Amino acid sequence: MVTRRSRFRLRRAEDRLHIVEGLLGAVDRIDAVVKLIRSSADRAAARAGLMGKRFGFSEIQANHILDMPLGRLTRLGREELDEEAEALRRTIRELQRILGSRKALTGVIRDELAEIRGRYATPRRTKIVAESGDIDLDALVEDEPLVVTVTARGYVKATPARSRAAKVADPGDRDALAKVLDTTALADVLFFTDRGRAYRAAGHELPKDRLTAAQNLFAFGEGERVVEVLDARLAAEHEHLVLVTARGSVKRSPFAEYAEAGARRDGVVAMKLAADDRVVAVYPGWGTTSCCSSPRRARPSGSRRRRSAR
Repeated sequence: MVTRRSRFRLRRAEDRLHIVEGLLGAVDRIDAVVKLIRSSADRAAARAGLMGKRFGFSEIQANHILDMPLGRLTRLGREELDEEAEALRRTIRELQRILGSRKALTGVIRDELAEIRGRYATPRRTKIVAESGDIDLDALVEDEPLVVTVTARGYVKATPARSRAAKVADPGDRDALAKVLDTTALADVLFFTDRGRAYRAAGHELPKDRLTAAQNLFAFGEGERVVEVLDARLAAEHEHLVLVTARGSVKRSPFAEYAEAGARRDGVVAMKLAADDRVVAVYPGWGTTSCCSSPRRARPSGSRRRRSAR
């Protein structure tokens, strides 16, 4: 703003100085100028005469002289014009200094801000008072239905069910639809990754504008990816979750174990894995055992049937 303002003032000062210099030249030869104007057949002839070799005025200077009544032209005082020309030259030099030096420019900004502070600074009229107790952020959120879209590459989007647009986000040509959850703004959504970690977020915390990579929502490790997304409300129907790894290990753990995941951006450990293993599936489990079982090698399919046959 200061730069644009200085450039505008510089152009205006230079234009005015050009006119003042023309008026000074006219005052020095006022009699000849007045005689030329009176003897000219029309304005064009007078302008041509003023721009000729005898006077050498520019077209702008000549037009300004012709725009002035002769009475006012003859009353022009050289001393006043000299003072105005000198003031304009000082202004031009100062503006050129500001535009030519960043230090000078920042100095002007600093001085003007200090002046504004001194002129308009007033004591604060409001007071910030600390209220006792915690604010329940969920109380500020409308618990509306949401449709959560999860893609194969781990991108997530939550769309309000009332939206007139497509509720299921389009994954595009380079991705594929992996899961669609019907949940609500206040319900929690669990994200399980191949590294055996669980992350938790409320529906209203998920991105609504566009599909966003899950690693931007949580503190994923290098190469960590989402393998399953579950509605935390499933805990009302299923007491346990079952995690299965690529090497055949299985773990069943209580749903309530993941309640702390929402308070940590880096999630919680859902299952400890060997260095060469990874989680490939997570689903609501069965049974009434409330304790968490340790990982164990899955029994090959059909082994119980073979023992019974023997």
